Amino acid sequence: MDLKELRTAYSDDGQVVTVYLGAHSGQPNAYQQLEARWDDTLTRLAHADLGVDAATVKALRRARGGHPEGGTRMLVAAGGAVRYERHLPDPIDTDIVRVGALPYLLPLVAWGQSRVPHVLALVDRLGVDVLAYRDDPAAGEEPVVTGIEATPHPWHKTGRGGWSAARYQHRVEEDWRIGARAAAELLEKTAAGLGAWMIVMAGDPKAVALVRGQLPASLDARTRVVSGGGRADDGSAEVIAAQVADLLRDQSRRDVAGVLAEFDQRRRRRAALAGAAAPTGSAASAEGATRPDELGAVPAASIVLDGPAETVAGLAEARVATLLLSDDLEEDAPISFGPRPTDLALRPDDLPALGERARQGALVDVLLRAAIGTDADILIVPASTPESPAAGVGALPRYVP
Repeated sequence: MDLKELRTAYSDDGQVVTVYLGAHSGQPNAYQQLEARWDDTLTRLAHADLGVDAATVKALRRARGGHPEGGTRMLVAAGGAVRYERHLPDPIDTDIVRVGALPYLLPLVAWGQSRVPHVLALVDRLGVDVLAYRDDPAAGEEPVVTGIEATPHPWHKTGRGGWSAARYQHRVEEDWRIGARAAAELLEKTAAGLGAWMIVMAGDPKAVALVRGQLPASLDARTRVVSGGGRADDGSAEVIAAQVADLLRDQSRRDVAGVLAEFDQRRRRRAALAGAAAPTGSAASAEGATRPDELGAVPAASIVLDGPAETVAGLAEARVATLLLSDDLEEDAPISFGPRPTDLALRPDDLPALGERARQGALVDVLLRAAIGTDADILIVPASTPESPAAGVGALPRYVP
């Protein structure tokens, strides 16, 4: 998902309400149960001493909607208006209602991690239908569909004999190649415009192979082929969709593993440089000895950021390329923040220029706001592994020497 769209969730208008309410449509009396839970939630927000104004509760009541197809309704409201809303396809296990200084976006970010831009190409020997998904079809997104039929006539070999058979068969095969080149050009253009992470192809095996053979090497490396279906309406849509979902989940796991491996490699590099730069014997007290925050000529913070203190400092300077969070993070630990995404510090004394404008928020909420506001990527990673960041938070800096 595009993290930039989450910026609208942030507001300076008092307390922020974040709601994740799941609808289990397959249960008996699902509609009545959902209505009762909504009414209970809104009643508690209206009467509890949480600092939520009546206009915000009213805005939530208007925007709550229904769940005829199940899933989870996610809303962020403050200052009498809904700042962000989304329908998630899967029902959440436990409803979440949080009131705080900032919206609670961690569940949404975690859900969106496996929802990546991708292209589905349904191919036969006449042409291709290209379905471009910016987010995820399971989230109810309608794809952008384009298609061409660029293969000239004749389309099929006849198997007839005679002196002209070889020339006729060659002509058909050349027509297939012409159509494949046109299909590949459309795929390449669509993938580039979407910023697609993956291209999935299905359909006639011969046509799929011809089109894939025309793709640039960089695009072919991101291409996967699934079985079944094609351009015809043959009832295979659900089978293809299930295979695509599996591919996207697998790709997400590989991406996480790759980033964690890079994070750990940088951390080892920093430790090795620190060991090499550490003075020994009488040199340790000599004037000009290496400071602990430097590794010879390489600043430590330019290699990797490990733990809350280093990560907060990096976000405050907009130096974070990818923020890593795991279950080890103490989500609700207090942290100071100010009006700008880069106004954050573990201690209020570290934001002296803000004075009374400095506020207290939950650590995870402030970290996410800083990352979203500075165009950093966010990755939820496994906890308690050798590669995991210290205390559940770390980052890869933007610039590495």
